[in-house]
Amino acid sequence: MANRSFNQTQYSFEILPVKLYGKLLIGAAGAVSGTKFGLGILSIVKETADGQYSITLKDKYAQLLGFSSTIIAPIATVGGQVQIFETPSAIQADIKADKTFKIQILDFAGAAVNLASGDELKFELTMRQSKIGRGD
Repeated sequence: MANRSFNQTQYSFEILPVKLYGKLLIGAAGAVSGTKFGLGILSIVKETADGQYSITLKDKYAQLLGFSSTIIAPIATVGGQVQIFETPSAIQADIKADKTFKIQILDFAGAAVNLASGDELKFELTMRQSKIGRGD
């Protein structure tokens, strides 16, 4: 643990932005391995399609503001990028309604692919907590 005093203040035009950090451990055939997903994340489920996962949040949010991810692997990985696998209007509706959305792992050519067993996907979600004071 860091030997510092970290501040909880964040300057933003967004009112009360929320950061969620998740970790997806990959098992055989891309299966979810282990159960530690991160605070604020209820579950991560492997879908039948290669490299596709459903992420369910514990709470409803007004809007998804950002998503970023990093693949950690002991050797060069086949995964090149991670995308949110929803239409822009559907992702916002899902975040507000059932708290679930899908992500897709793609190789460098853009094809859906499973990561290797033992790989790890770390991700960060930035959410808008409420619509207080917002015109949209």
